[in-house]
Amino acid sequence: LPPGRTPQRSAMSKAKKALLQELGQTHLFDGWGSKPSAADESRFYKQIEDLDASYPGGLKAYVDNGRKLLADSKAGVNPLEGWTPSVPVGETVAYGTPEFDEVEAAGMAAVSGGGCGFVLVAGGLGERLGYSGIKVQLPTQLTTGTTYLELYIRHILALQGSGAPLPLAIMTSGDTDAQTRALLDANANFGMRAGQVTIVRQEKVACLADNDARLAADPKDPYKLLTKPHGHGDVHYLLHSSGTLDAWLESGVQWVYFMQDTNAPSLKVLP
Repeated sequence: LPPGRTPQRSAMSKAKKALLQELGQTHLFDGWGSKPSAADESRFYKQIEDLDASYPGGLKAYVDNGRKLLADSKAGVNPLEGWTPSVPVGETVAYGTPEFDEVEAAGMAAVSGGGCGFVLVAGGLGERLGYSGIKVQLPTQLTTGTTYLELYIRHILALQGSGAPLPLAIMTSGDTDAQTRALLDANANFGMRAGQVTIVRQEKVACLADNDARLAADPKDPYKLLTKPHGHGDVHYLLHSSGTLDAWLESGVQWVYFMQDTNAPSLKVLP
């Protein structure tokens, strides 16, 4: 074997090269030259391996889905064909009325005893807001500087009271994971118990270069693929694949409440 390669790594490289060939991605090798170094090949195939492992069904499913969606878009297929939009019908109850007290008591009964889990989607940075840090570290208001993450946790702890812990899962990304963990560590989870907070990290997916769903190579580095965030929908897959939902169900959780990273009023409707 060439220097720097192990039998296991060589076998993995061959398998991933065959996969790329099967998926019509041979253009990724065009900029390699005649004698790529073992180090360059290794980091290329390591990225391919990671991308293949992080998407349900692997790269084959990702490319197949991409091709179908792009073909449907080009053909003008309406994914909502046959659907009829409608406004949900709800109820409005006034604070201080018997009806309000009744529904609040029903909500507290459902939440109490650890019956509700909370999910915070927190994979974004505050760049569009002129802030270089993570969005959950932004202040909710200026007088106290209370961050969004602290506010959410304080709300959950207030609902919890002296009862069983209400679990919180936070979906981070490669851009926010380390800073989110550091914020929690520096503030002792803002009062939540050890193990009450679960972090699931969302991985990025490969960028597509064209309507044929060809994976996009980095123009500055032929041994690297361009990647992008995959959207909030990953949270459902991550909660399942990480075992979080199974653990919550076993502990008695019956309801799951989803929150965006910077939507402070979202918790005001609870319980």
